[in-house]
Amino acid sequence: MPRALISENEILASPSQVWRVLTDFAFYPEWNPFIREAEGELRVGGRLRLSFSTPSGIGMKASATLVQVEQDYELRWVGSLLAPILMDVEHFFIMEPLSPHRTRFVHGETFGGMLVPVFIRMLQGEVMGAYRAMNAALKQRVEDLALREGAPRP
Repeated sequence: MPRALISENEILASPSQVWRVLTDFAFYPEWNPFIREAEGELRVGGRLRLSFSTPSGIGMKASATLVQVEQDYELRWVGSLLAPILMDVEHFFIMEPLSPHRTRFVHGETFGGMLVPVFIRMLQGEVMGAYRAMNAALKQRVEDLALREGAPRP
């Protein structure tokens, strides 16, 4: 049975401003405490090479395939640990407009496979902490850029 982890926050900027920062992979090392590196083509079917780091310093490299790339709204990829039967993941980011300059950012992942029961406690603690850290850093980065660009505040 798949398990899901979801975290969200509100960003005082438009979905397009959030999208621009989220998809500018080259700058991840400057602001993203969770996904330290991301490289690949931003298109459905594109392959990503990713490097992750959790708050306690657990690091991991992975590759994934983009399955949803909807500008200003959703970015989603799938991958697996060793083999899909052991652990498959679907990672997603959704930007929901709340007003022209407010966005609900939803960040989550669903896990399936035989290893999920073994790792679920670590996923719930360590990975959720990483999501929250990334969400906070994304909020700060996007809002700082929006202010510099003179975007009105809600």
